[in-house]
Amino acid sequence: MNNKIKKLILLAAVSTQALALVKVDGKVDVYNCNELKRGQEMRVNFSPSFSRTRVEMKYTLKRANVAGEHYLAYINLNIKSDNSKLRTRLLRHIKSCYETKGSNLVDGAGRRLSLRLWDKSTRVDKPPKVNIGLQGRGARSNSRNYAVDLSCGTVVHEALHLMGLVDEYEEKWNAWNPNILARVTSKPIVSTSTGAPVAMNCRVLGAKHSVMRNHGYLNYRKDVIFTKHMDTIIYANCKPKNKDVYSCMKNAYRTTEDHGGFYGCREMDSSCFDENWQGY
Repeated sequence: MNNKIKKLILLAAVSTQALALVKVDGKVDVYNCNELKRGQEMRVNFSPSFSRTRVEMKYTLKRANVAGEHYLAYINLNIKSDNSKLRTRLLRHIKSCYETKGSNLVDGAGRRLSLRLWDKSTRVDKPPKVNIGLQGRGARSNSRNYAVDLSCGTVVHEALHLMGLVDEYEEKWNAWNPNILARVTSKPIVSTSTGAPVAMNCRVLGAKHSVMRNHGYLNYRKDVIFTKHMDTIIYANCKPKNKDVYSCMKNAYRTTEDHGGFYGCREMDSSCFDENWQGY
């Protein structure tokens, strides 16, 4: 076999691996439209380019072997810091937040989701590694960069981003630069106090107590996650199951042209204009 053919085979293998990113019972596919059986697990690894919500999906989901529908979502975080004590302290904090604020998320259908921090002792398929950078106290966290003093509500909110859920709140304090090119080449965030137009105003807002709109409600109630959220997580990248909610989520990070957006808003399904677009 000559080198040219070997290179073509290698390229084909890499391309297939880049697309086939859901694994259930050893079988790999580009989506999962089947309900997990009790005790069954699913490893999900999508970049934003391949995720139908345009938010990366990196987790292992296991359905607990108990009555009812209880799912355990494992996240594999790699804190990037030379300070071992700080890294250890943050991982302990995150684990505690998962096991308290993120252990009993229940949707309107009674399906329960529990977050878990993966480590080598965990007996599930290893989730894709997620590198986390650190920022100073009071900084605005995101799913790849945590403030060193982030709250448990933020920890849970950012974990759900890693399962494909999008932001559902209105940008009004610190706005992402509405110009997509400027976000890459200059300051990604601009203060609205400077008179800058609000970015991401194509976004469909969630219910006031949705964890993706206001994670503060984690301190007061359990119904902060909805059926469409759960479907997005359970049926990873499955268009037949999630077509309507994918339509609503696709504008989460787009800005109208009059606010400086590069592309403007995409057309959405009529269901997105219903206040119950997240389900119940």
